[in-house]
Amino acid sequence: MLESILLQLDTISKRFSETPVVDSVSLKLRQGELLSLLGASGCGKTTLLRLIAGFERPQSGRIELSGQEVASPNRWLPPEQRDIGMVFQDYALFPHLTVAQNVGFGLKKSRRKRSSYPAQQAKKMVSEAIAQVGLSGFEKRYPHELSGGQQQRVALARALAPQPALILLDEPLSNLDVQVRSHLRQEIRSILKTTGSTAIFVTHDQEEALSISDRVAVMNQGKLEQLATPETLYNEPTTRFVAEFVTQGNFLPATYDGKGWKTSIGTLILNQDEPISDRADLMIRQQDIRLEPDEKGSIVLVDRAFLGRDHRYTIQTSSGNRLQVLSAMNPVLAVGTRVKVRVNLATVRVFFND
Repeated sequence: MLESILLQLDTISKRFSETPVVDSVSLKLRQGELLSLLGASGCGKTTLLRLIAGFERPQSGRIELSGQEVASPNRWLPPEQRDIGMVFQDYALFPHLTVAQNVGFGLKKSRRKRSSYPAQQAKKMVSEAIAQVGLSGFEKRYPHELSGGQQQRVALARALAPQPALILLDEPLSNLDVQVRSHLRQEIRSILKTTGSTAIFVTHDQEEALSISDRVAVMNQGKLEQLATPETLYNEPTTRFVAEFVTQGNFLPATYDGKGWKTSIGTLILNQDEPISDRADLMIRQQDIRLEPDEKGSIVLVDRAFLGRDHRYTIQTSSGNRLQVLSAMNPVLAVGTRVKVRVNLATVRVFFND
């Protein structure tokens, strides 16, 4: 069975002055898929979203949506002709309109036709969209009478109501507190999946991207570093940047001696092919290190932070390397304790120096 590609980007680039903000990005988005664009501020993810929406014109490359070319050097369709729904960071609700009026605003002129929907059909579509986001009974309320999470649901309902081919969400949860954000992101995923929507979700939050997406596109300095499922991205990062940004792993200098990698925490013997170089950095995830008290150990625990369920320890080797360790071990180790470490060798990744 052939996969149904809804959106295709071919070497899309965008520059502001001489600075490349989006640099030759190519990707495909399947029908019904949820994709996150993940990266730090300034990496180009929001600009890429705006290029897809039609708010920006690319200098080069091609964008195809639902089999139609919407952007290329010779063609550009404005946003209102692209059959796309938008959910913005600041919700962008009209304060003088009720929930129902806000949701129905996008139906006054359909993206697929120039005239408005018939009144009864529009009323039904508004009602269905409000029900989909769990706000039935709130139709007559105004934005100031809603919580931040409820306002974001209204914004999502407004995007869903016209049943667009693609929904774009630009950091939609960043203005909410941690607890609401954690709950709402799962609601958003559930709503989008239940409605069969195809969506792109922009975020700088690694946990958010991994939990809400079918696939994640990690961006860095305008380039697409890696595009993969959350599990693959976390367990098999292909670049050092992805390993640092997504897994927040430790990087330990190492030298290969013919049998294993000599490091300041000992020699690690990995199941791997002959390395292309005898010098590299080993990426060791925080939760893949175990600590054991050892009075004769050369490694010292120099800091400890309580995170609720776990502790994050900072250990320092005799050569001055510092590593972060995430552990739920009991009893809790005191700062100043000498330890020895054990590493889950199966999860260690080797990154060769350029």
